[in-house]
This record gives sequence, C-alpha cells and structure tokens, in this order.
Amino acid sequence: MLLEITNLSVEFRSLMDQIKALHQVSLSVDKGEIVGVVGESGSGKSVTALSILGLLDKNARISGGGDPFQRFRCPAAWRQRAAIVAGKADRNGLSGADECA
Repeated sequence: MLLEITNLSVEFRSLMDQIKALHQVSLSVDKGEIVGVVGESGSGKSVTALSILGLLDKNARISGGGDPFQRFRCPAAWRQRAAIVAGKADRNGLSGADECA
C-alpha cells in the first residue's frame, strides 16, 4: 500500500461556528495505481488533497486519517516538496529536503 487514509475528518473553525468539511473519508492507493477524485463543487476534493499533504490552513482541525507520509523514507522532505508544489512554500524555504538523500 503506497497511501492509506482511514476515517479522515476535517472541521474549520471561524469566530462564530465550526464547519464540517470532511466526515470519515477513507481511501487507499497501491503502488502503480492511479486514482481520480471527482465530485461536485464544495464536495471536499481539495480539502482531502490538502489534508493528505498537510497543507491546510491553521483554522483546520483534522482527526483520523493517519499519517499518509509514514511509508516514505523521509516524511519531512516529502511534506516540504508537497508544500512547494501546492504553492504554500517557496524553494528558498526548503530546508532538510536532501537530508535523507
């Protein structure tokens, strides 16, 4: 199993309310498998992807899911690379990405 997410739930907190964005989402991807995520606008596709990459905003509360990067040799480096790809960090802030090379 390359990626396994189990019972991932995400809530966003605002000043007045909590918004449940995901409720117990589970998925798995084997090596060599291609998975597409489809759904209506607002169905949670982006929140699911950003949760897996660890790139949600600070007002998000994540429960369940496990650590999707635990199967990689150097989880911190993969998270940093994912942040760059998603535009949440720049290459200048890339530290330790080559420590596991």
